[in-house]
Amino acid sequence: MNKFRLLTKRSIGFYTNLAIYGIAAISIAVAMIFSAVSSSDTGFAVPKLWLAILLSIFSIILLAGIILIQIFLPSSFGQKIEKKWWFDLSITLALMLIIAFLGICFYIMAHGKSSLMGAIWFSGLFTGNGPAEAALMGGTIGMVLYVFAGIMLGVGAFFKITQK
Repeated sequence: MNKFRLLTKRSIGFYTNLAIYGIAAISIAVAMIFSAVSSSDTGFAVPKLWLAILLSIFSIILLAGIILIQIFLPSSFGQKIEKKWWFDLSITLALMLIIAFLGICFYIMAHGKSSLMGAIWFSGLFTGNGPAEAALMGGTIGMVLYVFAGIMLGVGAFFKITQK
């Protein structure tokens, strides 16, 4: 079986999905790293960070599964599988689960960094404290990337993955 045959005769929606899901997976991985690094300093740890990391890993695994299903399953069965209602439903449910996981990760990070937000951004108590500002900025980048990945997955859900 030719390796390139799996990626030929696909619609533009397939390639768009592949790019969107790839960008989302990279964003989730980077958000997880920023979240973990921002919580590594003593005194700025996020409670339940292990859950955010676990959900991020589950999200990446589910996303990789969706990508592999979209590449290999339709080419094995032809266009018959793409016209089945359960095929679209299973991918949509997996995307909804990933977006829910990302929302939980965002909540964990926002809840864990809320005291730093109040102390640095709103009251100015820790202004000039380098470790506190670095922990807040790393956590904020992680939160923004979780939201970005969720939006990307929501946009990617509207593209169909049919063959030409």
